[in-house]
Amino acid sequence: MKHSFRKGLISGAIAGTAYILLTTKKTGLQRQHHIRQYFDDLTTSTKNLTQSVQHFKNALGSLQKEFKGTAAPTIAALQKDIEDYQFQMQPRVEQLTEDATKLQDKLNDLQPTDDLQE
Repeated sequence: MKHSFRKGLISGAIAGTAYILLTTKKTGLQRQHHIRQYFDDLTTSTKNLTQSVQHFKNALGSLQKEFKGTAAPTIAALQKDIEDYQFQMQPRVEQLTEDATKLQDKLNDLQPTDDLQE
């Protein structure tokens, strides 16, 4: 069965090629020129793609260097700013906590107890 399929495949490929060559409107030289032009275009496109990939790699490398150069100092500056803010806000937070505690105590004093309602 394999040999029969293989023979049929080869015969079909040969017959198809012969049919195309006999019924085509292009001459052999025109076809050769068309194929040569196709491969020239393909080669040019491949070179352009390779150059574009190289430019992309270079740009990515530059971006990584820039990021490494600016990320660490920026993060350090942000951490320092946060610490400064927390230091400056600590007395205010303590005061607000104290005031909230006092208000809660006064509210508890104002609420009637169950003994007084009866």
